[in-house]
Amino acid sequence: MRDTAKEYWLQGCNIILLSGKQPLQKWERWQTQSQTVEEFDGLPWDKADAFAIVCGLKLSNGLYIGAIDLDVKKVPEETIERGREFEKHLRITHMERTPSNGKHLIFLSRTPVKSVNMPGIREFCGVELLGENRLCIMAPSKGYVRLNDSTPTEIASLNDLFENTLRTIGYKISKPIQPQPVEFHGKTRLTTPKRQINLGNREETSIANFLAKYWQPSRRNQLELYFLGWAMKRGIVYESAARIIDAVTTQTQDEEKQARLALVKYHYQNRGSMLPELKGISGLREIVQGASKQ
Repeated sequence: MRDTAKEYWLQGCNIILLSGKQPLQKWERWQTQSQTVEEFDGLPWDKADAFAIVCGLKLSNGLYIGAIDLDVKKVPEETIERGREFEKHLRITHMERTPSNGKHLIFLSRTPVKSVNMPGIREFCGVELLGENRLCIMAPSKGYVRLNDSTPTEIASLNDLFENTLRTIGYKISKPIQPQPVEFHGKTRLTTPKRQINLGNREETSIANFLAKYWQPSRRNQLELYFLGWAMKRGIVYESAARIIDAVTTQTQDEEKQARLALVKYHYQNRGSMLPELKGISGLREIVQGASKQ
């Protein structure tokens, strides 16, 4: 547990130790200050069975870390079902199971992350957003298990993602829950050609076979994003892109097939957004060159 906590600390996270769910030290100052290595080493490790990261902090890479908490404890079945629907619309990212069989989905946001914990939202779909001034307990703390090998996904605004997903599953929002200015750091919008291309079966099979060669756990998240960037920049229609990802995930027995197909739909529906992670052909070249060096 200490080794994993150290990995987060090295990225700029502040670490809080717990026994059960009770913090073993006061942590108010860690909402704004950074822990030194001496302070990290001096935490009461011998008394702890869990550790948490302080959410909403700006990390060493300039991004803000936050988590979406999906709760299934003591909530009606219809709430759980809406929570599952909420999750289907999210990007693939680092995901962990909590002791109550809920989930934490960890994201990196290019804008500050504000916490959202409203009774109406929790009653509707059992979700909350862990941002500034909140803790997120992480695996391998007691009872917490990592569910995939994905790293936290970078997005423009975690608050916007949270609110837009609520709207998608039918939660009525009369005004923004947490209005946040979005900074895009000079990135350009993704544009697609007017002419749309519906690939033939042979072309789709050829592309799927190519992607399958490099569809390894350590790089398949990036590979899918780069493929989608390439496909949209070329004007390839959604149906062809979805069939290709369906073929790749079937061929490689990818356990996250449905989430990857949902990611195709998400990006095609939001292609007008700022999507610098969709590098396209340059990203695909990076994957191929990296694989050839191994």
